[in-house]
Amino acid sequence: MVEKSRRTPANWNVDLLDQNQHGEKPCGSRQDAPDALERENCGDGGRGQTEDFEEEASLLWENLPSRDVVFSPFADCDLAPLQRISHLASVYVLCDWRFGPEMFDWLVARVGRESPIYSGLEPRPEDAENPVYAVPDDQARAVSGVSEDFGLAKFSWWTAGNQPWCRITRLNRRAGKTTRPVWLVCVGGNCVEIYQRLFVDRGAAPKVLWLQPPLGTKRCEWAKFVSPVGLFGRVFTEAPRQPVYVAAHEHLPGWQQRVLYQRLIFNNMPPWELILYAVPGAPPERVAGARSSAGRRVVVDPAPIHPSRIAKDDLIVLTLAEYQRHVWPDAQVVFNIHWSEAVEGEVLDRERTLVMRGKPMDTALQLLEAYCQEHGYRRVALTRCGFEDEGPALVEWQARNGHIEKITFHCETIGDLVSLGPWA
Repeated sequence: MVEKSRRTPANWNVDLLDQNQHGEKPCGSRQDAPDALERENCGDGGRGQTEDFEEEASLLWENLPSRDVVFSPFADCDLAPLQRISHLASVYVLCDWRFGPEMFDWLVARVGRESPIYSGLEPRPEDAENPVYAVPDDQARAVSGVSEDFGLAKFSWWTAGNQPWCRITRLNRRAGKTTRPVWLVCVGGNCVEIYQRLFVDRGAAPKVLWLQPPLGTKRCEWAKFVSPVGLFGRVFTEAPRQPVYVAAHEHLPGWQQRVLYQRLIFNNMPPWELILYAVPGAPPERVAGARSSAGRRVVVDPAPIHPSRIAKDDLIVLTLAEYQRHVWPDAQVVFNIHWSEAVEGEVLDRERTLVMRGKPMDTALQLLEAYCQEHGYRRVALTRCGFEDEGPALVEWQARNGHIEKITFHCETIGDLVSLGPWA
């Protein structure tokens, strides 16, 4: 058992802050970073200099601002960020003022079960004996007072006034046969104070700010809360250090993150879809990939899908929006739709539809493969499918036998190119 550190934000180690400010140096270039931090941030899952999970978790907590962090002020017990952008960040700080640590225990216990909600997330066998680290109460109180709901939660059983707490665990994010270690840090308390003390007061910012509105809040109230005049938005927009990315339904005036980087499509109603916005001039992401010269061809075209770029393809898979932008050879078109579009939207010929949008890449490619085998298509063009961090699954698809000989992914955004390019 490791002796619990008694450090507070005033004397936490911040020597690493300028060594890893969100892409200013490529992964692995931080000369002063401890080996345990450096190897894991590069995604190799190294255990570092110690086999003690509690020591690694304590070190993570002390040096949190030096890491590539995703911060969610009102997480709503939602692990979606871990399933979508593990290629951009390895640490996920999820705040929720309504629940106690027992909710965290319940959440972690469900990971690894057969459920699409937690698809691709698994417990780490290496951490089986000590799967959870409880941050000492005095350290949790150092970053937050008692929780507040800021008038956003409308149900009586979602109460504020809980004592602050923090739990840390480590999971595996699996894409095909490739796994990435991801840290999950859940903090109960006042999310405005937590952001201020964990990041702003230490001259840092998370790499990604995840602003998905939680259940039980009105969208207009949430927009005000995270806007530059809102209680939370004012803290992050006025800070000298800014997140590289903000994930939100729409860009709000006053945010510095205004470049459309990538669209995040979820397997639920379209109103839950998020857009990842980047600050202008953000350093290019470096994502290590493994190309294969054997098997079927995978091509990543950096340009959006367009009639002039699909002359050699047998099948063109389009969203409804893409179809409406141009004139296409209708005999070659099949629609890539979200399940809600099949229920509520335009009535389409079922023989010309695939419900792939918002599904994991393995599932989407299986649907596409079965359709092509049934109808005899061998060369396919489409926009990115699957989750944003599932590029490694392409290597395994390429190595498998199947009816499709060549698949070309067209990139609507620079984020799509980062997601798929290293594996094509």
